[in-house]
Amino acid sequence: MPVTVGWDNPEQTIIYARYERWSWDDFYKALDDCTKLGQTVDHQVDIICDLVDNLVPKGGTISHAAATLKQDNDSVGLIVLVTPNRFIQALTQMSQRIVPGFQKKYRMVPTLDAARELIIKDRQKRTTATT
Repeated sequence: MPVTVGWDNPEQTIIYARYERWSWDDFYKALDDCTKLGQTVDHQVDIICDLVDNLVPKGGTISHAAATLKQDNDSVGLIVLVTPNRFIQALTQMSQRIVPGFQKKYRMVPTLDAARELIIKDRQKRTTATT
């Protein structure tokens, strides 16, 4: 399966999506799967998108990224992309500059462990800010 989606932790606060040899159709199905999974709990969730093979399908990467923000909702915290691929990093940085709202939700890290650490730190900041 090109994309698998499931819980990353027993607390069901992080959704893990693993992308391997995927297409844009797979991307949108995974987005829908993440949304449905997030709706099964009554708290905010963060999403880790692990780009295992470090490849992105051709065509309209920035417009596809912008489309995800239209489907975004308050129940989603961070969306963390995991890839060491410099081309994908450059696309993400460009998207942060030109797509409204992208920088608020999206982060990029080189490893899965770094993604989990980033989410923990962000949650601590959010908790501190609301207390």
